[in-house]
Amino acid sequence: MPVPESDARAIVHQLLGRAGLSPLPDEVDQLVEAYESNREELAGIYALTGVRYEEPALVFDPRQA
Repeated sequence: MPVPESDARAIVHQLLGRAGLSPLPDEVDQLVEAYESNREELAGIYALTGVRYEEPALVFDPRQA
């Protein structure tokens, strides 16, 4: 179910606030525009069977290099 733009804008502002970020207004507009597809893609990652508790990306540990 798509998120209305006003809700997406509120969510993006909340997430940015939690992260302590304050991007320019045009950057916020881009984040709001991309929010829905990013949310769906992230949900798809968690929907994969067998990888739910795995790291989402390769992790570099300099102690093992």
